[in-house]
Amino acid sequence: MMANSLNKTDAVVNESPDLSTLTDSAVEAYLLEHPEFFKDKPELLTQLSLPHGGHGAVSLVERQQAALRERNVELRHQLGELTRIAEDNDKRFHLTSALIQELISADAKEALKQAFERHIKEHFGNAYAGLQWFDSDDTLDKAKATLGSLINTGKPFTGPLRETEMRFLFGPAAIAGSACLVTLGDKQATGLIALGSKSANDFGSETGTLFIEHVASVITTLAARLSG
Repeated sequence: MMANSLNKTDAVVNESPDLSTLTDSAVEAYLLEHPEFFKDKPELLTQLSLPHGGHGAVSLVERQQAALRERNVELRHQLGELTRIAEDNDKRFHLTSALIQELISADAKEALKQAFERHIKEHFGNAYAGLQWFDSDDTLDKAKATLGSLINTGKPFTGPLRETEMRFLFGPAAIAGSACLVTLGDKQATGLIALGSKSANDFGSETGTLFIEHVASVITTLAARLSG
């Protein structure tokens, strides 16, 4: 009888897992493959704890809840930022629509220039606004001499500018700052429009140019139908 008992005991021992060979990575891999492992084991879950910044321990559930709360705060911040961007875009869309309506009513290129510069300053709140026409090779050469590669019909420019560049775009009262510049014309430069700021940081590589490019396209089309 004793021998039988020993045999049964040995069988139980042999069936027990060898914990010395169980590694952290093996446990982690198993839990990743079985994410619902604790679902039906609440009594086991209550016995687990994780270190929490050296200030004692918290249960796995509490740690998970804290992580979810942090994630919810992050998502609310992201949602708030998306809402702000949407509101800004909606405002910009309506201002741009009003500007285009005013441009359409212009009966000459000079009227286009005045309408654009006035609307940008009064309604968009920019410190500077400028529209220039390249009606001759001479005017285009002067623009290239001052602005260089910024005269580009394929790509808008946004970034800081020196005082000489700002004055060429916006007049002698302008100071060094930053600007968004879009060259008018499809293949050949026929003019340019620009928005400017006294701050060197207001216009940069992250500045969106979709709306101002649309305005530039409208002005190019309207100017081709007007003279003087």
